[in-house]
Amino acid sequence: MEKISSSFADFPPIYGGVSIGYLHGLAYGEILDFTTEFSTNDSVMDVYNNLLIRTAGYDTDKEEIIASSVFPGAGSGFRMSLGFTSPITDKITASLAINNLFGKINWTEATEEHLINVEAPGLTIDTWDDSLLVDTTYTIDKFSQTIPVEIHMGGSYKLNEFTFYGDYVQGFDNSLLTSAKPKFSFGAEYMPLDWLPVRAGFGFGGDEKAHFSLGSGFEFTNFEFSWGVSYHTSPLYTTATGLKVSFGALLAF
Repeated sequence: MEKISSSFADFPPIYGGVSIGYLHGLAYGEILDFTTEFSTNDSVMDVYNNLLIRTAGYDTDKEEIIASSVFPGAGSGFRMSLGFTSPITDKITASLAINNLFGKINWTEATEEHLINVEAPGLTIDTWDDSLLVDTTYTIDKFSQTIPVEIHMGGSYKLNEFTFYGDYVQGFDNSLLTSAKPKFSFGAEYMPLDWLPVRAGFGFGGDEKAHFSLGSGFEFTNFEFSWGVSYHTSPLYTTATGLKVSFGALLAF
């Protein structure tokens, strides 16, 4: 019995937590079906197209998103995350998180299907007319969208005032919030002062282009504030494309 208790004592501790998040969507659009047939010869073309789109939160008559008049938007839902972390040594930490457990959004406002149909046998440039395209809109029942599960695996290594991070994200299907393509991220944090972190990172994969990030903040005993910016394509902001800005705060009692 002493050997068993000793082996458990040598095993690094594992900490876990659960979080529940609320989701709301401004609008939604999805292609349910798209079929096309196209053939041509020396003089004419035969064209057959069918496109079926499902939307929520879009006013077809006014051709605008209705989020400004319906709060918080066309849909809402919840998702749960389960996370674990373990300080393997004084310098190495490993973590695992499972996101989007039971995740779902219910779309309830202005739910419609749009059938766009083109049938034009024997078509030439001279005989093309916009009337060949038929766009029919149907009101449909409310519908739900399931958010696929996503796994995060990460780790960190501390070296004096520096901490280095690595993160691997794997989704199992494509959705508004997930990608089936793996994503890798790497970062570093430098603490020139006990309360001042300086952060930089790089990531690639998923459905995003390679992206770079910078950030900083303040860390005190009972209060933390952090900010970060992320941009794509180039490590130099002046030649980069796109910009994301985030802020966060933590108050401990």
